[in-house]
Amino acid sequence: GGRLGYVFLYNPEMLRAPISILRVWEGGMSSHGGMIGLLLFTLYYAHRHKISWLNLGDNLVVTAPIGLFFG
Repeated sequence: GGRLGYVFLYNPEMLRAPISILRVWEGGMSSHGGMIGLLLFTLYYAHRHKISWLNLGDNLVVTAPIGLFFG
């Protein structure tokens, strides 16, 4: 999510050569893209495993900031 957020919000020229999106060693991450990716995955995971996304979110709110901090 972080990389896609960077591409769409800050560097849309990368869409002309989509393979460049995979070159993560060249830098470029977006924290809000990571948060959106985390939210979408949380909704998918909760739906797939038939659990409440609110309960899952309660657990993630403690650990997600650590993951977002380290990238």
